[in-house]
Order: sequence, then C-alpha cells, then structure tokens
Amino acid sequence: MTRNRSPPASGHKHFTEDCHYELTPLEDGRYRITSVVSEEFLNDPETTYPFTIDPTISNGASYVSDTYVSEAEPSKSFGSVDHLRFGKTGNSLLFTLIRFDSLMESIVPIAAINSASMKFTFRSGQTTGSTGALWRITEYWAENITCNNRPSVASWQANDATSAPNKVNGYIDNYTFNVKTLIQDWIGGDYPYYGVYLTYTQHSVPDYNSVVSSDGEAHRAPVLTVNYGVRSPLPSGIKNNTIYFIRNYNSDKYLQAGNDRETLRQQAFSGDTNQQWKLVHHGSGWFSFVPMSNSSLRLDVPNRDDINGLDLWACGNNNTDAQRFRIIANGDGTYPIQPKTSYYSDTKPGCSTNMVLEVTNSSTVNGAVVQIWEYKGRDTMKWVFEEASTVGNGGPYTEHTSSSYNCMSYALKYYQSWLTPTGYELFHTQIGVGNRLDGGRRRVKKYLWSFLRTAPAGQVRL
Repeated sequence: MTRNRSPPASGHKHFTEDCHYELTPLEDGRYRITSVVSEEFLNDPETTYPFTIDPTISNGASYVSDTYVSEAEPSKSFGSVDHLRFGKTGNSLLFTLIRFDSLMESIVPIAAINSASMKFTFRSGQTTGSTGALWRITEYWAENITCNNRPSVASWQANDATSAPNKVNGYIDNYTFNVKTLIQDWIGGDYPYYGVYLTYTQHSVPDYNSVVSSDGEAHRAPVLTVNYGVRSPLPSGIKNNTIYFIRNYNSDKYLQAGNDRETLRQQAFSGDTNQQWKLVHHGSGWFSFVPMSNSSLRLDVPNRDDINGLDLWACGNNNTDAQRFRIIANGDGTYPIQPKTSYYSDTKPGCSTNMVLEVTNSSTVNGAVVQIWEYKGRDTMKWVFEEASTVGNGGPYTEHTSSSYNCMSYALKYYQSWLTPTGYELFHTQIGVGNRLDGGRRRVKKYLWSFLRTAPAGQVRL
C-alpha cells in the first residue's frame, strides 16, 4: 500500500505491508470484502489521500541503473550517456546492462506475479530485423562498470526472455519482453537479483543498435511493469506463534541459541529451550525467530550485512529488518531461510543477494557455526521445522517442559543406532502414536523397549 505522491529523494516510498483483507459472509451467499489498514499508516503525517492498495508496480527512470560495455573500448565506462548500445560492430560485441533498483523493495516476497514486461524504446532512425534477448546477470555491478570487469551471466547465449522488434507507424519503436518468469524467480528466491543484459539472440551478423537510457528522454526511458497478487503469507506447513525445533537437513543437528550476541551453532538434539524457537509473523511472509531460552533475544544478522560467510547470532529485540526472515517452502518438507536484509540488500543497493542460513562447510559436527551464504540448493542450506508440541506423526517426540524430554524423544534422538541393529533405518517419523509396525520394524520396536528398560537414571520419564 502506497500513498499517491512522488517518493522522496532517498528513493524510499512511504508504504506499509501491515494491511490485509477480511471476508464477512452476508445473506444470499454474498460476502463483504474489507480492506484493513494499520492505524499507524493512516494517521502518519506522511500519508496523503487518496492512496493505492496493492498497486501495479511500474519502475521508471528514477530507479534504474543502466549502462553498456564495449569490447572495442574495454576500459571505458558509459554509465552516464543517454543511450544504451548492444549487438555486434565489426568483430566486437556490445552489451547493455540494466537493473530496476526498486523492484525487490516494491514487491513483497509472497507476491504471485500475474504479468510483467520490460520495455526498451529505440532511438530514432534505428533499424534491425534481429530478435532481442535478455540474459540474467549473476553478480553485482555498478554503472561505472567497464567491459574489463563486466559481471557474469547465468549461461552464455541462453536467452531468459526474447522479443521481436515492435513497429509503430511502420518504424521500429521498441523491444517489449515478457519477464513474468524472471520476476517470479527473483521474488521467489530461486536466483539473486542483479538485473539483465540486453543483447541479441545470436551474434553472427554485424548488427548493433541503441535504445534510450534512463539518462535520456524520460518518456522513452526503460520501463518495467509488474502486475501481481498476493499469496498466503504463511508457507505450507508453517504456523504463526508456534514453537519449533529447527533441524539442518544435511547434518540432522539442531539450531541452538547461545547468550546475547553469541555465535549461533548447531548441536545434537537435547530438547532444551535453547533449541526451541518461536516463529512470530510480522506480515507479508516475514518472521522473527525467538529462542525460548531467552525470549528477549531474536535471531539476528550482525550489522545488517549480506555477505557470504557472515556468522549469525541472537541478540536483543530491536524490531529491525536485521531480525526478519522469510521461510521458503521447497515442497519436500525442507525450507531455506532468507534474511530480509538479503531480499533487498543494504550492501549492494538495488539487488537481492539471495543469502540463506547454512552450516559452515556443510559440517555435521556439534558446535559448527551457522552462517549465511548465497543459495545454491545444497542440503546444508535446507532446514526442517519440527513442531515442539507434537508427539508422534513426524514431531520430535518431546513434552518440552524445560530440559525434560520423554522416553520416545530420547530413544529416537540419542540411541538410533541401537534401534537399527538389523540394518533397518529408522526415522523418527516412522514411529508415532497409533502407528503400525510391520516386518523388520517389529524388531525395531523390540530394541526400543529394551532400551527403555535399561536407560540411564534421570534421562527418561516413563
């Protein structure tokens, strides 16, 4: 939700994500839809009326980083010119680079993209029969970039979007790319967002052209238009205001809090409150993680940084973006966890660096540090949320009263090797309340009860 006036020079719009819809049943099967907006936003002196709810996002020249690079002039920067060149001249290639810097800040991570287009308007007198292409950029760049240090792309000559030249009154006017998939992938966390190259689908024919840049005529500058809806703010399988054990999918160790500003680590399951995390939803898919060992602390990104290898900690609640995270459902019961300071980056303006929580060096040992790293899909970057109140049916089999835990929890977490002497692997989801155990699993059941009769004093509660 945004107010209807020009954004300030800082580039930050006055907007709120603290709004929702309420559905009220009426007579004859009809419903009333009510838009509920935070009182703080409505009363804010910066709010002017009328304002817009869930607008179509159109990023114009004021929020664009764009330039081009030339193989023929490899050390020259073109970041302040009024045009953008691309194509092939002689044996040298030209590439346009563009990034709409307010994209990630304008669209919430729970957005469902309905349509998206990126338009480039040709300068007068340009002619071409070539098809335009966009290539996804995979690292940070600034407008003073040169060909010598141009950023990499996802795959050379792999076109992420294409457009034939569009004509107006018989003359070539623009390229308009359908970028719905690209935008959804950036918003969804599939890739970091660093913008795109504008080029041709092939470079065998000498043909170069130019389009108007963000420093050119404003009404002909590049434009990105996105129309979107909003999905459920809670990922599938995740509940608000609920306590979870958070297990690393690779190591089977658990996220464990320390003292204030103490580095976060993984440890074998203990059932203690420092391994219990309450998820608190703050709207639009952003959560804070509260360790139950000290509810005044929050999972936190030190100094709001988003750099590979940054160690995380829990520190006092400050209600900032450094303590907001989104939980991305993979669809297989695992979830990457992304800091909000990475969704739109402080250290790389206009970008989404797509950092997630991982265990350092994919370690499986107790005490290994939890850090952030650009998402690569590795198992160490995936986490499993085990609801603390659940006994059986996939839960951690614990009653969670301080550091006490019940016999099933202790047996399954600490003595799993005792339970599989016949070679039948046992996952804790395989034994639950009322579950039937057949075949080899009957032998597992026998060893389980054998353990319960001989467990160390004070370790189990029958």
